[in-house]
Amino acid sequence: MPRRKPQTPIATPTLAWRIGRGMLVAGLLIVGLVFLLGFGVALLIGGPILLVVDYVRKQRFLRRHAGQSFLIVCRRRGWRDFIVNNVVPALPAGASCIWDDSGEPSSDVLVFIRRRTRRRTRGLRRPYLVTISSNRRLEVIAMHDRLLRLKSQRQRSVETQRAVANIVATVIEG
Repeated sequence: MPRRKPQTPIATPTLAWRIGRGMLVAGLLIVGLVFLLGFGVALLIGGPILLVVDYVRKQRFLRRHAGQSFLIVCRRRGWRDFIVNNVVPALPAGASCIWDDSGEPSSDVLVFIRRRTRRRTRGLRRPYLVTISSNRRLEVIAMHDRLLRLKSQRQRSVETQRAVANIVATVIEG
């Protein structure tokens, strides 16, 4: 018969080990509760402050850009040449063109417009016009369908520029 190896007895936890583990768990719970309490206090104090700061930034932006219009455009699907050659020269004073899909960092205007019109522009195809009225209201106007019939004119054309200028002027005034 083969000889069996003697088995080592399983160590039973000592009282000191049990107390140490309990203290560790209690310490971690206390640290976690203190962290959550501090986070809650920070939200109670910092939340309203952040809301006020956001409101002040919004009002400053709207005051600075009151009466302006921004045509948000993209370079995709053949829009680039049409926009550069016929739309940009036809924009009235107080209106500017913002490229939404450029590789450059977004301007503060585009970041603001994205944040404030996120729900209104969902599903809206570019180009679209964002106007800031003199009473500081944002209005989003779909321009895709209005400009789509002129999009085939990629070359610079005075007639196309006049048609675009008429469309944009009626939309801004109306």
